[in-house]
Amino acid sequence: MIRSWKSNKWNYIDGCMITGILERYEITGEARFLDFADRFLSGFVEEDGRIRTYDPAEYSLDNVNPAKNLFPLYDLKRSTGRPSSSYALSSAPCHGPRRGTSGIS
Repeated sequence: MIRSWKSNKWNYIDGCMITGILERYEITGEARFLDFADRFLSGFVEEDGRIRTYDPAEYSLDNVNPAKNLFPLYDLKRSTGRPSSSYALSSAPCHGPRRGTSGIS
C-alpha cells in the first residue's frame, strides 16, 4: 500500500520512479537504491514470473514502462523469474486490437 491506504498496481508512474532509482544506484553505487528497486518490483512479480495486478487485456503500453526495469535489475541481482515477466510484457503490443491498416487502434 502506497497512497490513500489502497493497494498499489503495476503502473507507468512507478516505472518512472524505479528507472530513476536504478539510475541513482548506477551513479552512486549505494546498495540501498538497488535494494529498494528490488523490493518494490518483487512485490509485483510472482515466483513463476507473472506480474500481479497486470492485465494483458488492458492493451496498455503504459504497462511496459515498469517492466523495462526488470532487465537491468535482473542483470544486477541475478534474481529468478524476472526475464519471463519482461518478455510477457514486451510481446503485449503484438496482441493488441488492430485497425484495418494493421495499426494498433
